[in-house]
Amino acid sequence: MAIDGPFHGDRSVDGDAPLDYQRRIAQVGARSVHQSMRDDSLAALAVADQLDWVDEQRVAFLGMSMGARYGLPVCSALGTRLKCAVLGKFGLTQSDDLPETLAANDMITHAAANIHAPVLQHVQWHDELFPHDGQFELFDLFASTEKVLRARPGDHALTRLDDEIAWREYVGANLESN
Repeated sequence: MAIDGPFHGDRSVDGDAPLDYQRRIAQVGARSVHQSMRDDSLAALAVADQLDWVDEQRVAFLGMSMGARYGLPVCSALGTRLKCAVLGKFGLTQSDDLPETLAANDMITHAAANIHAPVLQHVQWHDELFPHDGQFELFDLFASTEKVLRARPGDHALTRLDDEIAWREYVGANLESN
């Protein structure tokens, strides 16, 4: 399943410019948006389970950047149903290019500390939005004893095909073994 981020895709507001979502999140409140995204994701998962599209007891999560930001509380809320997570291009510090009003680090640190499933964290070494030190800090917070840090040179937007393959293989291997 793919759930649109706040004020993106089917959630976007007609007439908004590409970065207007930041203003809208600030208006609603980052904490509220994180909680709403978590609740929407869990509700969508429950419906998909009722339709026999997925097994709600065996979930993997893959989210980069905004997907990681809003996915961390989802992963935490899944508890033992989460069999693995692939997260990346996100950390506890962000550049001045991103409004501080987008952050909800208290929720993020709490969520990471409650993720016990295997985690692969992908870091873009030259990420101009989320410096690698903040990404390393996030990695240290994961409660999982099975965590992998994958770091690649490049800026935030760069994604290589072999990275995507590695992410999918990680998910597949962990779903098979759990």
